[in-house]
Amino acid sequence: MPALPDGSLLVGITDHAQGALGDLVFVEVPEAGRQLSAGDPCAVVECVKAASDIVRLASRLGVPASGIRPTSHNPRGDWWPHPENHSQASEDRLVRSIDEVLEVAVPLGVGIVLEKHATSTLDSAQRVKRVIERTDPRHVRVNIDPANFVADLATAFDPTPMVNELFDVLGEHCATVHVKDYDLEDRFIVHISEAIPGTGMMDLDTVLKRTASLGPD
Repeated sequence: MPALPDGSLLVGITDHAQGALGDLVFVEVPEAGRQLSAGDPCAVVECVKAASDIVRLASRLGVPASGIRPTSHNPRGDWWPHPENHSQASEDRLVRSIDEVLEVAVPLGVGIVLEKHATSTLDSAQRVKRVIERTDPRHVRVNIDPANFVADLATAFDPTPMVNELFDVLGEHCATVHVKDYDLEDRFIVHISEAIPGTGMMDLDTVLKRTASLGPD
C-alpha cells in the first residue's frame, strides 16, 4: 500500500484481482474517519463472475438450474440485515446482476432460481415477482421458502396468510419449495429460530397442500 504525502495509505485492487473478478457490480467503501483494526472488513466489492462460474459448473454437471442469492450490504454475511438492502437502488443493482448472469446461463441452457429472505433485497412476494418480470420470466424462477418470510410476531403466530400470499403471487414462477419450520424463543427481545420440521409453528399443512397444487413436477 503506497503512502500519500499527507500520511494516508492508498488502498486498491491489484491488476490480478481485477482480472479474476471481472465486471464489478457494487463497491462499498468505509465512511471518512472510520477507525479500523487488523482483520476488520473495510470495504465490499461484488462481481457477477462467481455466479457465472457456478452456472458454467451447473452446465457441465447437467444441472438444469443454478441458485442465486441477493447478498447483503452487511459485511458480516449474505443474509444479515442492513437498511440499504431494501432500497430501490439495491433492487436495480440486483436486476443488472441477474441480467449479466443470464448472458452466460441462457446459451448454456441453465435456468436461474432466486433465493429470498425478509432481510434481503428480495423481501416480499411482490418484489420477487417484479424482479423476475424485470429480468426474464422464461429463465428466472424462485425458491418459495415461507420460513424466510417470518419477520414479526403477527406472522409468527399466524403464518397461513403469508404462506398463501407467497403461493398466490409466486406460484407460476416457482421452481422449488423449502419445507422449513420455526419457533419463538422465550426471551425479552424477539428471537425467531429455525426448528425441525413439524416441531414448530409453521403451517406445514398449507405449505404442502399449496406445493402439491402446483403440479407433479
